[in-house]
Amino acid sequence: MEVSVRQTIDRAYVARAVKATLGWKYWMFRLGGPLIVVLSVFPSLSAGDLIPVVFGVLAFFIPEIMMWGTMRQAKGDPETRLRLTDQGLSADVSGASATYEWKAFRTARETRDFWLLRRHGGVSIPVPKAPVSSEQADQIRAVLRENGLLR
Repeated sequence: MEVSVRQTIDRAYVARAVKATLGWKYWMFRLGGPLIVVLSVFPSLSAGDLIPVVFGVLAFFIPEIMMWGTMRQAKGDPETRLRLTDQGLSADVSGASATYEWKAFRTARETRDFWLLRRHGGVSIPVPKAPVSSEQADQIRAVLRENGLLR
């Protein structure tokens, strides 16, 4: 099996990738940040309440900071190119190339828009589903299952 995937890196793609990568934590940051601010401001704002307000604002913007960092890295080459084979995954993003054998990954999770391949150490590589045909998607699922990554 060999499947090549090309995906333009734009703000909408990055937003979907960050949401998929963070999972439930995305909503924790988005809802928890303002909640911390509201709960610390409501009774009365004193000098001691400034720290929770700062943490709340920072928590709210963590997904935005992740998106900004990704967009900044992709500024010179706004396209990701992935090649999935029976041996592993090759990635060419923003001029940097990397090749990983399947054993370099701990798990894979399938979301609506991506397969998230989590490496040992916690880094996730999102493989977009949009440019892939249904036959290729079945091949990718089969390879991920064969390697014990997708359940």
